[in-house]
Amino acid sequence: MHLFYTPDITPSHPQYFLNEEESKHAVRVLRLEVGAEVQLIDGKGGLYTAQIKDAHPKRTILQITNVVTEYSKRNHYLHIAIAPTKISTVWNGSGKSYRDRH
Repeated sequence: MHLFYTPDITPSHPQYFLNEEESKHAVRVLRLEVGAEVQLIDGKGGLYTAQIKDAHPKRTILQITNVVTEYSKRNHYLHIAIAPTKISTVWNGSGKSYRDRH
């Protein structure tokens, strides 16, 4: 099943229109036709299953058949700390180092 990133999708709408770039990719490159199922993700934990209703290369219409909110939500957070490397000179705001003034 093909997966499309659709950040502007909302769970309340029964249909979704792919933009021109995604429509062209779905219809011409992937050769998806009416009735084919695709999956959509919104980047916020939403996973949508949809069926193609109109396979047009400029504006493909999808009928949303299933919505899963908080898909694969984890019960923990990941924190990353990065330490800068040791620098032999310290720079001030003017572009000259403190070493250059001595």
